[in-house]
Amino acid sequence: MAGKISLSRTTIFLGLAVLALVLGGILIYVQVGVNRNLKEEAVTEQQLLNQAEATLARYRELRDNAPLYRAQLAQLKQMIPPQPAEEEIIRQIYYLAADADLRVTEIRFGQRSQKDAYVEMPLAITLEGGYPGLLKTLLLLRSGTRAIRVDEINVTGRQSESGVRAVLTACAFYNKAEAEKAAETEH
Repeated sequence: MAGKISLSRTTIFLGLAVLALVLGGILIYVQVGVNRNLKEEAVTEQQLLNQAEATLARYRELRDNAPLYRAQLAQLKQMIPPQPAEEEIIRQIYYLAADADLRVTEIRFGQRSQKDAYVEMPLAITLEGGYPGLLKTLLLLRSGTRAIRVDEINVTGRQSESGVRAVLTACAFYNKAEAEKAAETEH
């Protein structure tokens, strides 16, 4: 009987040892999986932190540059005023043409068209003079105080000759919504 008990004890001991090894293996496997998940979460959290830091840096940059952006916005609002101000456009074109030694022979305004945030005022400008003066006028129009988009240029004459004739098809703009807001605040 003593042999049976020792065999049973040995079997139980071996069974418990195997069970302990299996449970230990399962715990190690679970721990490795949890560790891997934690590492993946740490990587994700680090990526989110990097994105948040980049966003915060961008917001700080925007905050620091806000006065510059406000000044640029004010300048752009002046380029697209709340009123058509055709006289101002005509004055600007004559001034730019004279500065480039060109003669303005005609300025015609076309039918206006309402867009989402502004009104387009088509215009045709006929200029006569030298080709370099035409190029200078185009550059000055681009950097002028009023937003004018040149859509088409028809040039007749030759560069080598002293005179060319150019018809510019362009658009000036004004912000009708701003004019309406200003009128509402006055009342």
